[in-house]
Amino acid sequence: MENKIDVKYCHIDDEDREELGCFGYCFNIYKSIIYYLLGCCTGGFIFLVAYWRPDWALKFKCSPCPLKKATHVLLKTCYGAWFVEEVHTIMIDKERSHSNSSTVEFHGGNCSHYDETETLLSEGDSGGLISQRKYFCYKYLRYVWDEDHGRFHLLRGLDGGSHPRLFFQCLSGLSSDEVQLRQKIYGPNVIDVTVKSYGRLFLEEVADPFYVFQFCSIVLWSTDDYYYYALAILIVTMVSITITVYQTKMHLQRLRSMVAVSERVTVLRNNADEMDVLSEELVPGDVLVIPPNGAQVHCDSVLISGNCIVNESMLTGESVPVTKIPLPYIKGLSNSPLEQREEQYNPERHKRHTLFNGTNVIQTRYYGNARVLAVVVRTGFSTTKGGLMRSILSPKPVGFKFFRDSMRFIGLMTILAMVGFSYSMYTLVLNGMSVGKIVLKSLDVITIAVPPALPAAMSVGIVYALQRLKKKQIYCINPSRISVCGKLKLFCFDKVRWQRKNKTGTLTEDGLNLLGVLPVHSAGFGRVAPGAKNIPQGPILAAMATCHSLTMIDGRLSGDPLDLKMFEATDWILEEPGEDNTKFDNIVPTIVKPKTAEEFIVEYALKGHTPYEIAVVRQFPFSSDLQRMSVVCRTLGAPNMDVYVKGAPETITTLCQPQTVPGDFTNILQHYTMKGYRVLGLAWKPLDSKLSWHQVQRVTRDRIESDLLLLGLLIFQNALKPQSYPVIRALQNADIRTVMVTGDNMLTAVSVARDCGMIAPSHQVIELSAKLSEDHSHELHVKWCVVGAVQSGSHDYESEYNNADRGRRCFHVAVSGKTFALIRIHKPQLFNKVLVSGTVFARMSPDQKTHLIQGLQNLNYCVGMCGDGANDCGALKVAHAGISLSEAEASVASPFTSKVLLDVFIQALSSGT
Repeated sequence: MENKIDVKYCHIDDEDREELGCFGYCFNIYKSIIYYLLGCCTGGFIFLVAYWRPDWALKFKCSPCPLKKATHVLLKTCYGAWFVEEVHTIMIDKERSHSNSSTVEFHGGNCSHYDETETLLSEGDSGGLISQRKYFCYKYLRYVWDEDHGRFHLLRGLDGGSHPRLFFQCLSGLSSDEVQLRQKIYGPNVIDVTVKSYGRLFLEEVADPFYVFQFCSIVLWSTDDYYYYALAILIVTMVSITITVYQTKMHLQRLRSMVAVSERVTVLRNNADEMDVLSEELVPGDVLVIPPNGAQVHCDSVLISGNCIVNESMLTGESVPVTKIPLPYIKGLSNSPLEQREEQYNPERHKRHTLFNGTNVIQTRYYGNARVLAVVVRTGFSTTKGGLMRSILSPKPVGFKFFRDSMRFIGLMTILAMVGFSYSMYTLVLNGMSVGKIVLKSLDVITIAVPPALPAAMSVGIVYALQRLKKKQIYCINPSRISVCGKLKLFCFDKVRWQRKNKTGTLTEDGLNLLGVLPVHSAGFGRVAPGAKNIPQGPILAAMATCHSLTMIDGRLSGDPLDLKMFEATDWILEEPGEDNTKFDNIVPTIVKPKTAEEFIVEYALKGHTPYEIAVVRQFPFSSDLQRMSVVCRTLGAPNMDVYVKGAPETITTLCQPQTVPGDFTNILQHYTMKGYRVLGLAWKPLDSKLSWHQVQRVTRDRIESDLLLLGLLIFQNALKPQSYPVIRALQNADIRTVMVTGDNMLTAVSVARDCGMIAPSHQVIELSAKLSEDHSHELHVKWCVVGAVQSGSHDYESEYNNADRGRRCFHVAVSGKTFALIRIHKPQLFNKVLVSGTVFARMSPDQKTHLIQGLQNLNYCVGMCGDGANDCGALKVAHAGISLSEAEASVASPFTSKVLLDVFIQALSSGT
């Protein structure tokens, strides 16, 4: 068995779940001397080649060695690119670290948590008080040497494998010695964007192979008396380089201004003593004290005490306030491995409990004199904001056919140039010309075959395009994507709202109006109530007044526009936690009540009646994956608490008791969604009167959202923006296919697709539905039906597709997110056919949107994605041309950000910009 210490190669999984090949190299004095001597003898040409190919330079200067002894590592990405990184060493006082470590360790069944710091401190040399820890940095993340496994691995904080109990057992904070040790291991809590000097940027730009070739051509032309032509090319080249360097400098400075923030924050350290420290000094495990008036968050941390109202526009693109609630405390570990994985903390799965770096805490909610506390889990570039910056500073290579064809063209011309060079030398030697003339004339053939002005021309074009886009308030953080826009073959749209104030959005208006409420009585639908004012006091009105995430900010009600419309229709008022908190147990709830209740407070008191007020005891925020939200409420004077749930009607009915769902539910839902209305379902159930407030705070969401009683449907009207149809028509005239990908109901999405012109009136829409067989075979059955028609069945969609004349096909495929996921996993061939003919993808989760874009790219589509930056961040990042139509700073997730109407952006693309 090979000794782990002698391993010369290992695989590493990076932050983006991509595999890196890691090779070890150590410094060789003899090879280095030869390398520098050759560099001097060749006039620096070897150094230039080494700059272009650092992997060649490493192999020339260093020798392969075990990773344990490596001074440098050679990394190979899954895209075939090579990177060289230097290995650094940390010196750690072992005696000091072990005597002061306060790390908590848990074991239970097959689930265990170990702190990264404790592992690094405990492993290694058996002798001596001073220990060495090796690491290297790749794309701003640290990879540390694992002595036990003989490999490097990504350094993580408390964001992977940590049991929630860990965060509640470190309330006393870290000791000063432990903070210093963790600062050595994790580094400072900064997202440092290095702004290079103009001189360095100029040298790096000039060292590009194309520019080197161009300058050599200029020298060659000058020796052959082509002074004017050489001077003209030199001027154009220098102007191009200067503008590019200036644009790069400004871009880096803007990025640095976005992240270079250092403030004093309050933490608990040394047995819960409060102290003010710089945000740069924070380490995983620190306990943050969130001030009552809010503050900017400088790290990723998990909330363990109190509530926070947060603006996450930096990450999501939506300036709608989000309520963060404390991480629930779980007493013990389950014996089930699946439940153990679910119980472990994960920032993405527990994002409603996580304060992300770059967001702003607007207000805090706390109980009595208790403090709002959060435990730091990730710092620096490991945070969510750091990940966005890394995607900008080190973007993934775009496999664009234009660039590949350009390289092939240049390669072919180079081969022809070498043939011409050889032939010229042969003929000139036969003619008896001098050596100088032979070399001069032969090299001139190469400059004619390979256009030396090509890089300057492309750079000038991109810079000019950037200026044109900027004049139209369209901003680009990745200029290389501009050339891609001219090759787009498919454009995906998210059917999101338009923000009328700033004139941004995609296809539909912000003018959401409550068209009516369709109540359920005795397992049957009643009459549509034109507004909530016509609904008597009861569960439906209570659900509309409480089941939302609205909050008061500076005396103004803020939140999701749909929630605002729903709550305003009730004509109730909302009171946030204040001084009077004695009515509802020992908590500080949000209270809603009718406006008329204010007028009869004195009368209620004189008659001994209890006012009609409802307190929101607990809230389960809306989840795009679950497609619902819920609240636990208590009506003043009532013996029990109630649960109200709001979400997608199809999802709500699966949580309700079957006898409460009307038999014509599907037909009624189809009737309204086919007209393009936005439909939401409401459900309710009373809780056991013995259930206390403390028990409610610990009960799981699944238990709360079960055995519900269906209350009815909310019907909203969402009009199409007038500019949408001309935009879709312009894309189709340019032979660019348009696709809708949304989280809305299928029939609503199909209706909007017809209205905006994605689907012609005479074309049919075929909806696919997939289901796994219940036996052990797990075979996938795919059925289809024509939307809006009675025809349906278990027809073989694959044979229908193959028999259709693709040149004259007049049908569009529509699939839901659930069907999309099943076909993608179990029928890859059918999945590709769905991608080719699919026009509407409804009920799609954020991950499924990303998978859709990647699947289309695998079919050699050049894909554009237009979204609002919230649930579309992943898709916007992977698309060839992602356009974020958002006023917020989430534009960092997208190569393009447009703060004007969508039709202006399309005009800019179609005009050749």
